Amino acid sequence: MANEVEKLNTIAIADIEKINGKTDANIEKLNGLELTGTSYPSHSGGDSVSTSGVYKFVTFTSSGTFGFTAGSAGLDNTLDYLIIAGGASGGHGNNGVGAGGGGAGGYRTGTVTGSTQSYSITIGAGGASQTSEAAGNDGSNSSAFSVTSTGGGGGGEFGTNGSNGGSGGGAAGHSSGGGGGSGTAGQGNDGGAFATEDRGGGGGGAGGAGGDGTGGAGASSGDAASGTTRAGGGGGGYRPSVGDGGAGGSGGGGQGGGDQGNPVAGTANTGSGGGGGAWNVNSGNSGAGGSGVVIIRYIYQAA
Repeated sequence: MANEVEKLNTIAIADIEKINGKTDANIEKLNGLELTGTSYPSHSGGDSVSTSGVYKFVTFTSSGTFGFTAGSAGLDNTLDYLIIAGGASGGHGNNGVGAGGGGAGGYRTGTVTGSTQSYSITIGAGGASQTSEAAGNDGSNSSAFSVTSTGGGGGGEFGTNGSNGGSGGGAAGHSSGGGGGSGTAGQGNDGGAFATEDRGGGGGGAGGAGGDGTGGAGASSGDAASGTTRAGGGGGGYRPSVGDGGAGGSGGGGQGGGDQGNPVAGTANTGSGGGGGAWNVNSGNSGAGGSGVVIIRYIYQAA
């Protein structure tokens, strides 16, 4: 026990700065007895855990609780976070046109100073594949540390606008036009407008707006992201004989339906949008949105 060690060679423990060249902050035990002042942060919970150097990365792919135990006074208790909401599904392809791709879920990064407590973590579901003649289904919100990321906006169908969301859904093709949904400031980007009635616009991504059939790029910013790109927009659906469906955005966006085949779902736990449906392909059904994710990084040991 720490408080059982009072002196070493008649020197009070509080006055010892180094033992064998190690500073007191790095001395954890003496003859099996723990010393005070050396408790690093620790946690419980999470669906997977990895380490890199002094950092521990805790990933939540389903809702749960992050139990954090702060380190001793003077140690760094910073929690870096990445919070991505669920991506939206693409719109239904019908009436001879291609539908808009689903928008990516909102992408937020930041830091908080952790204290010893339990934090609630919510992971947003991706929007379900649209199997009726309607716009795509929005993704659901993700949250942690009282910070909420907004679910992606569904892709439009038969001339309708894409829905607003973390990133906006792409518009569906139609001779009368349609605009992409708006992304949420600080979380994502707008969906793409349609260019012709043959194909829908791409859903917006965390790193860029949707284009003429192409999903917006994902993002990899934030210390907790570890350089991995996530939250790409879904590609727009193309009318058969026009060509392959629009490409999904980097980071997991699903390809739209078209000559190549069925639309593709956004990758799970990236918050990416699903591909837009294509008329007469897979009954016009769209690709589902990818579920969200929360990743937390903190220092768990000495350098």
